[in-house]
Amino acid sequence: MIRPHIAALTLLTGLTFATTGLAQDTADSAPDPAILKLMEHAAARGDGSLDTIMNLAIEANPGQAEAIRAAAAALQPEQSGEPVDAPATAAAPVQEPARAESSTATIEKKKPTTLWSLRGWDGEIEFNANRSTGNTSQMGLGLGAAVVKEVERWKHEARALIEFEENDSETTKQRFLAGYDINYTFNHRAYVFTNLLYEDDRFGGYDYRFSETVGLGYKVIDREALGLSIEAGPGARHTNEEVGGLQTEFVGLLGSKFFWHINERSTLTHNYAMFIGSDRTTVDTTAALKLQINGALSARLSYNYRYDSNVPLDTKKTDTVTKAAIVYDF
Repeated sequence: MIRPHIAALTLLTGLTFATTGLAQDTADSAPDPAILKLMEHAAARGDGSLDTIMNLAIEANPGQAEAIRAAAAALQPEQSGEPVDAPATAAAPVQEPARAESSTATIEKKKPTTLWSLRGWDGEIEFNANRSTGNTSQMGLGLGAAVVKEVERWKHEARALIEFEENDSETTKQRFLAGYDINYTFNHRAYVFTNLLYEDDRFGGYDYRFSETVGLGYKVIDREALGLSIEAGPGARHTNEEVGGLQTEFVGLLGSKFFWHINERSTLTHNYAMFIGSDRTTVDTTAALKLQINGALSARLSYNYRYDSNVPLDTKKTDTVTKAAIVYDF
């Protein structure tokens, strides 16, 4: 866009050459109409350009200086009026505080959490009554908890479980389980994982068992209401047997995780894990149906099946646990 004073200078320069011989005769005459038109336009803009046009006009036509000043003085009051074509962006600064406040709120809302922050953790606490078959065949009670948190591409899951049975003041079952899983997602389907699992079962043919595995996982089905993941990888397992002491072996893990949100109040899940080692093969699989009662309170029915191929002679290879639980979500 050509600025007004540049256009005016071009026009006035031409007028200077055209009127050089008549300058003395027109010293007291009115300014040229072209000059008046430029001055009127500058005055209408209200941006201070009138003084610039006036000075350029006087420089080009010194003989009309008094007339040009008088014309400019007559137009001067119009500068205090409303500009005719004021820039559309004049009111933009008024909106800046609102935008700045909105941006700050958005940044605060999307501020990522860290693993050590209490924010972002979801979980549940479960109290259950259970019925066991296999190495024990009694009614018992159990307590469990699980938490999960996602930080960018990382997903952390921790879980713990205690099951206890007593018959005629004698403990017939005592099992403790704790696990921690870490997943790193490459894309919406593929991920790598690290699983740590500790089990203590005084009536399962061993004192305690600890395993660590790493591997790859893939989400075969990845929908909001339906999901299926498969996992596989190598690892090691350390078992402190009742007879023979601590034994260590390399294992391979094959597992799967399934969920189906049947509706807003019910969810079906199934988790499967098989550890294949040189000394023993174990299978642990659990199917569960969770039904929301009200708000954060739910009921859950579950069935757990465990198999161990290498147990002492007086120990059964298979154990099952059927549970009815009350679950509190947080």
